[in-house]
Amino acid sequence: RKTKMATIVVVIGVAVCNVAMALPTTVVDTFNLAEVELTPSSRMHAQMMANLEFLINLDESRLGCLYTSAANLTCSTTGTPYPASSCKQGVPSCKPYDHPQYFGHYMGHYLSATAMLYEATKDSRVKVRGDSLVSTLANAQAAHTANGQPGFLYPFDITSFQRLYDKAPNGNCQPVCVPFYVMHKMMAGLFDQHTRAGNTQALTVLESMAAWVKTSVESVLNKGGQTQWQAVLDTEWGGMNEVLYNLYGITNNTDHLITGQYFNHWQWTAPLAAGQDDLDGTHGNVGGNHANTHIPEIIGAARGYELTGNKTQKDIVSNFFNILTAGENKTWSPLKPGGHTFVTGGSNDHEHWFTAHQLGDQMDGDTEESCTQYNILKVSRHLFQWSADAAIADFYERALFNGILGNQVWGLNGTTSTMFEYMLPLGGAGLRKPFGMSDEGFPCCWGTLSETYSKLADSIYYHNDAQNTIYINVFQSSTLNWETKNVKITQNSMFPTSENSTTTITINTEEENVDFTLNIRVPSWALGTRIITKNGVAISQDITPGTFVGLQGSWKNGDVVQVFYELTIRWEALDDSRPEWEGVGAVMYGPLVLAGLGITDLAVGLNTSLVAKYVQRVPSVTVDGASMQFSMKGVCDEAEVPLVPFMDITNDLAKSEYVVYWHAQQPTPNNTISSNTTGNIPTSQGSDWLLQGGSSVIPNTKWENLKDDYDVEHSWTHRALSSPYYYRKGLPGVNNTNHNHNNDAPLNLRTGDKGTTTEATIRLPLLDSKRKVSNLHLSYQYVVGYGNECPNDKCMGANFTLTLKGSMCDDDGDTLLYSSPPLLEPSYDKCHNCYSDPVEYTLNNINAAVSKPRYLTFKFNNNDRNLQLLLPLNVTLSWV
Repeated sequence: RKTKMATIVVVIGVAVCNVAMALPTTVVDTFNLAEVELTPSSRMHAQMMANLEFLINLDESRLGCLYTSAANLTCSTTGTPYPASSCKQGVPSCKPYDHPQYFGHYMGHYLSATAMLYEATKDSRVKVRGDSLVSTLANAQAAHTANGQPGFLYPFDITSFQRLYDKAPNGNCQPVCVPFYVMHKMMAGLFDQHTRAGNTQALTVLESMAAWVKTSVESVLNKGGQTQWQAVLDTEWGGMNEVLYNLYGITNNTDHLITGQYFNHWQWTAPLAAGQDDLDGTHGNVGGNHANTHIPEIIGAARGYELTGNKTQKDIVSNFFNILTAGENKTWSPLKPGGHTFVTGGSNDHEHWFTAHQLGDQMDGDTEESCTQYNILKVSRHLFQWSADAAIADFYERALFNGILGNQVWGLNGTTSTMFEYMLPLGGAGLRKPFGMSDEGFPCCWGTLSETYSKLADSIYYHNDAQNTIYINVFQSSTLNWETKNVKITQNSMFPTSENSTTTITINTEEENVDFTLNIRVPSWALGTRIITKNGVAISQDITPGTFVGLQGSWKNGDVVQVFYELTIRWEALDDSRPEWEGVGAVMYGPLVLAGLGITDLAVGLNTSLVAKYVQRVPSVTVDGASMQFSMKGVCDEAEVPLVPFMDITNDLAKSEYVVYWHAQQPTPNNTISSNTTGNIPTSQGSDWLLQGGSSVIPNTKWENLKDDYDVEHSWTHRALSSPYYYRKGLPGVNNTNHNHNNDAPLNLRTGDKGTTTEATIRLPLLDSKRKVSNLHLSYQYVVGYGNECPNDKCMGANFTLTLKGSMCDDDGDTLLYSSPPLLEPSYDKCHNCYSDPVEYTLNNINAAVSKPRYLTFKFNNNDRNLQLLLPLNVTLSWV
């Protein structure tokens, strides 16, 4: 295996330089945004225009502040210092927007988003704004050039790159730890301003930046060769290969091609070229399973293949997609997402990939980073252009509707801003989408979502002009202007709400007759009634799910095609065959994930093989903000639970608690707690718990074990008691030794964030028809979260209760077993590796019947602290 991988590295390193290879021909091509107009009454149009108003109302001087200050154009000797000030002397006289972990990134995203919006809408405001910012950046670049750094353009000085190249001691990479990541965003923004908004100055600035990159990279190669350069590529670098390949594509300057080829991280690409799953980091790519580090690299490989014909790069892309969505040696199946992929078409937990086919370990509230969904859609666009494969179009639809359209809140009263979400919580119950204002904070996903809602129309239609063929992939009300054929094609789509029409397609042309083929996607989910008519007459072709139906012939003005695909209810199981995850899955309506509105994910009365009998669409919508409404039986003693499309958990429903994945496993003697159970109740690992509201099972990892290339003081230390971000949950059976994390770190039940109320329920229910629970013994150790932010130094701490639930849907019949005092010490900020002494508690004479399943539930009140409880807890029962 090692020999094979080493051979692949050589192939990649040599073959991509051979620009004489025969260039591939795409099967279909995209339309630009100017050629596709979203219908003003459509949801996508509303989301795009809300995004435009948000972007145009951001302050221009704040957007460019870091770049102008780094060039000493907006610096003052007086004023309030900004963290990691970009001025060589003094402080910025402007106040920047940005995020302290990757200063300067959002400016590039902004340039891309406004260029896309101008292309799509021709709104002069975004054109003027884009032109002005490009001019500002050109001035900043000229100042750097005059200072002896030709072509350099960055929100700080060159120090970040020097520290990256030299692998600064103690991980000190400040002020920006991912400099090429930030630079890629700016270069991509300039590329879009040129190609989409027609700004010629942007190309000049971009080419100068590319020349600086080439010189800078080659200085590393000349000094330390590939050994040093590959070490540099261990640190996230965005899509530098993609933007350099794109620049080569429009200039034919081979310098840009050569520089793009330098950005090839062998530890990541070599296993993929051989068809091996290295997403979980098992091939030595330290920290290399960080999802949004690597999907952009795949996009770059796709552009490399398209521009050079290098088949190895094509294999890398294709293998990656199939491994991600299905698993090693498998192919994406539109009705059975798996491998590393959730029901939404998204992936990753705490921004990382872990063991394939064991997605149960990732069932928590920090799944599916929005950036990764944006980027995997780009990968699938390339794959569809190469193949016109309906299965890829099915993936795009699934990922767009379930993983993108519901990630924005728009139409807020009193502001032009919108709201975005960073992560899309999928695992657990009582979940809420973590929306934040789009004009605050500016983390990475604010950038990708700003772009996403600027280009929602980019994959509705494709074409092959040589074959006179149009492909309709997304059923969305819109008008396509196919200029080469002098034809306009209009969709009036009722998808997904109508129960008798998917879309109506109307042909508009000034020609008497126009010959072309209209290829209409037949989704894999179209398992029920399927009807296509042309001018009222049913077509004769087979309408087979997972294909395209080609309507070939002569078209005239006013021709109408009507399409109806019945959406049906079905169950999609989580890809995890381990016994503890049996019966875990989601409810689908066609391509749409349905989310339950409620606080429990237990549906033990649900027969998943007959899910359509348990879930029914209701004729009238009573839930404000929902486009459709369903009712599901089998939850909470046959009570009916409302379900809505997951993409509708926004706007009026933005604060709603919801469930995506249900636990429908039937209680049996093998998976219940009864009087025959001996010893402690299982609580040692994540699969032993049902986690709600933000509680999670994670390792209490010491900072000494986190040796990634980030500033230890600044960033990832002690994250177990804040928002878990940069390490593995440490669940048994998962190899995480290559992540530089302590595989032996103690597991903890983390109770969520301060100021929240969360729950954690022991998964196995109590069930015994003959005996009652008599006595309980509980023993636990804990550590309290940071305590230096309490008002007036009067901390309330955290506390919790243990309850024997009578029902998972309400508090009726609950039996309170234990209530803790306020917990204040020991606190994590004072002792990172300390736990309290064991707290021992016994309750006698409970006399609780469990003839129906009842659950032991911990409810945590994280007042001004949160907790970590050392696992396993000691919980034993006596029976009478």
